[in-house]
Amino acid sequence: MGENMTHPQTYSTALCPGTMLMNRYRLEKTLGQGGFGITYAALDCKSHYRVAVKELFPSRCVTRGDNQRTVMVNQGQDESFRFYRERFEKEARTLISLQHLEGVVRLMHFFAENNTVYYVMELLEGEDLMHRLKREKTMRWEQLAPILNTTMKALDQLHSAGLIHRDISPDNIYLTPTGARLIDFGSVRNYQGQANYTAMVKKNFAPWEQFLSNGNQGPWTDVYALAVTAYYALSGHLPPPATDRKLKDTLVPLEQHCPGLSRDICAAIHRGMAVQPEKRFQRMNEFRYALHLTGAPGPQSTSGLRLVCARGTFAGRSWTLQPDKALRIGRNADCDICYPPESRGISRAQCTVYCTKEGKCFVRDDGSSYGTGLKHGTSVFSMDPKTWYAAEGSSIVFGSQQEYIILR
Repeated sequence: MGENMTHPQTYSTALCPGTMLMNRYRLEKTLGQGGFGITYAALDCKSHYRVAVKELFPSRCVTRGDNQRTVMVNQGQDESFRFYRERFEKEARTLISLQHLEGVVRLMHFFAENNTVYYVMELLEGEDLMHRLKREKTMRWEQLAPILNTTMKALDQLHSAGLIHRDISPDNIYLTPTGARLIDFGSVRNYQGQANYTAMVKKNFAPWEQFLSNGNQGPWTDVYALAVTAYYALSGHLPPPATDRKLKDTLVPLEQHCPGLSRDICAAIHRGMAVQPEKRFQRMNEFRYALHLTGAPGPQSTSGLRLVCARGTFAGRSWTLQPDKALRIGRNADCDICYPPESRGISRAQCTVYCTKEGKCFVRDDGSSYGTGLKHGTSVFSMDPKTWYAAEGSSIVFGSQQEYIILR
């Protein structure tokens, strides 16, 4: 998350400067607030680094308690808040596992407190692409190409991990001194219910399927939004919303705005902006290839399964799961994931994760003292010792705040 030097604003529902979270993060100021979250600049008192903290605060269904900290769910909104929270937590766990990717803002930590959940992210220096365009109006292809290339590579890897950003626009591409970063992974607002789904899209950047309660979304959804971003950055003009283009397409060809731009580039951007999803590039690296930013697109990623620590001692680290090979977790020195002797609630032999040749994953509690659980949403199922359970679709939890997920 970035920090811009703008005029101070008042955020009436934000936590006060000086508030401590997890007895570790001291909030310094509010950076911004949207309909579903509040972002703060903070100091990590453990590492002494400045970070950004994002709080889940869907203002339509919650308020602050009398202590000005606790998030109180409004009457009749429990189901909505539970839905937002589950999606927020799921996305946080997955994004933590992707922190090593170039072009993605780094998420270091997430936790629950004050009856809600929080992300901890790197605090970026610079400005988003929208601020750059408001100042400079347009960009040359030579300026935009490296920004697109980094963003597209990050999105391609996110798509391979089963994630779709769904909120690509110039204000979610952050320009730092070391390159572009993709920020604001839409969190909860990308998973709206059918009743108010259409209200939660960026009008000019969202593709047709995002205006439908049951629209078929996929990587092609991000392709459209990024193509519109490129069109806007190069021409200085926003195209009509997809809803208008569906009825009558009055889009001005990019080459009319940018007569010196390569025909190949114009054609690729127009194909990326096709109103019908099936007429667009279906994968981001196909779009990159058409823009001459990469070699010929290869097959879809077939990387193996990984066990990722989403929370706890080894948060952010991952281990490859080899077929027909067990991965043992505990305090014993011969464990594949070996915890320090003083670790709370973790046995010498805690649990084992096993992957079959067919790619099915299982987990077994190895007779631990405090047990191992499978978490699905907010529910945790305690496993019987020495019994194998299917692990995919759930996270593995044990000890004090230790949580693992399996990713393809």
